[in-house]
Amino acid sequence: MSIKDITFMNVVERRNYIDEKLKEKGLVSEPLSADGFLEIWAHYDRDGNLTIEEQELDNFLNEYLSSAHAKFIEVMSEPEINKIKKVYRQGLEVTEGGRISLEYMAKLLPVELGVFVLFRSDSRTKTAVEFMDLWKKYDKDLSGTIDCNEFAGILEAPDNDDFDRFNV
Repeated sequence: MSIKDITFMNVVERRNYIDEKLKEKGLVSEPLSADGFLEIWAHYDRDGNLTIEEQELDNFLNEYLSSAHAKFIEVMSEPEINKIKKVYRQGLEVTEGGRISLEYMAKLLPVELGVFVLFRSDSRTKTAVEFMDLWKKYDKDLSGTIDCNEFAGILEAPDNDDFDRFNV
């Protein structure tokens, strides 16, 4: 097979990291944890700079499309698939250098997961228990969210040792 014979589907058929990780963890229909998300992110962020560059993003989109839209993608031509990837890139805030940051991707996740992904990306020593203890400390009404008043309380707190632990 020559390089010109390699198509989107040839590459996808060989190995899809996202599918493998989801199946490994038995999460085919379950949402990912922060650690699961970061593991997948790290697979594509080869240089570990917390951004996915153009080629890394292309690899991610190839596998994402084949995971999420497999039946739809199977019947499409390479130019049609490239158009879809272009639309995804336009929908995501891809920087001029063709990069997308972990910080931006975390904003697209459900709030609790996105916040925890950002905490976990700063230091691998943080645990879900530590995060939830901190969250509950400031979520005074136990609503599962931190409202404006609770957030103001965080900012006004005289000792922010909690936040030093999390590099906030």
